[in-house]
Amino acid sequence: AGAPAKLLLLRESLGEESGWKQLPAGGAFVRGTLKNFNTVEEFRGFLTGGDRTALVSETLNTLRGHIKSGAVLDEPLLLRPVHIVAFADLKKYQFAYTVALPVLTPRTSWTNYARPCVVAETSIDRACLDMVSRRLLDDSALARAGCFLLVRATASA
Repeated sequence: AGAPAKLLLLRESLGEESGWKQLPAGGAFVRGTLKNFNTVEEFRGFLTGGDRTALVSETLNTLRGHIKSGAVLDEPLLLRPVHIVAFADLKKYQFAYTVALPVLTPRTSWTNYARPCVVAETSIDRACLDMVSRRLLDDSALARAGCFLLVRATASA
C-alpha cells in the first residue's frame, strides 16, 4: 500500500524528532510504539489473545479519525503508524517480535482517468519541476510528509 519494502531502525530512530537531520534516500518517517514483554508467556498471550487485534483496530480507528478531522494535512506522519511488539530473552540470546503497519486501503482499485504522459507533454516545464524538487529537499516538514503526487488542475495550468 505504498510503504517501503523495508523498515530500518537506525540509532537516531529512537531519539527526539528534532534530532533527525536528514531522511535517508528512499526512507520515510514513521511514528509508533514499541512494547517489550518480560516473559515469553506474556508475549504469546498478547499474540494469541484479543490484545493484538484490539491494538490494530484502535490504531485504524485513530487513523480514520485523523483523516476525517483533517489532522493529517498538518502532520502527514499520522498516516504511517507502526507498532512493534517484542520479547527478548537476554540470557539465551533469543528474540521474537512482530511488526504492524496498519493502513487504510480503498475497497476498489485506483482508476486512471487519463493516460500517463511524459514531462514534455504535461506543460510543466523543467524549471518548475526543479523548483519543486529543491523545495522538497530543503523543507524538512515536506520531507517528513513522505510521498507526493503532482497534479495538474487543468490542461492550461
